[in-house]
Amino acid sequence: LLIASLLAVLKAGAGYTLLDPQFPLERLNKALAQTGPSVVISQAYLPALEHTAPLIDLTADATVIAATSGTAVETSGHPEAVACIMFT
Repeated sequence: LLIASLLAVLKAGAGYTLLDPQFPLERLNKALAQTGPSVVISQAYLPALEHTAPLIDLTADATVIAATSGTAVETSGHPEAVACIMFT
């Protein structure tokens, strides 16, 4: 699911940041606050995060996601746009 999610984000012309569920919840929430995501993609077993963005739960929404069209998505992506935000 990770690879499919990353490809979908990039195909949509957006950027992403990976949040390791092993990290403390405080660190994850700080990363979300700093990046201000438009959408959060997660799974039911991951920790509850503090954010105001819409949540796509890959576990709960699997049937809805599987039923969507596989047609090409028009994007506004640009080669100089952000692809990944990494916290070290």
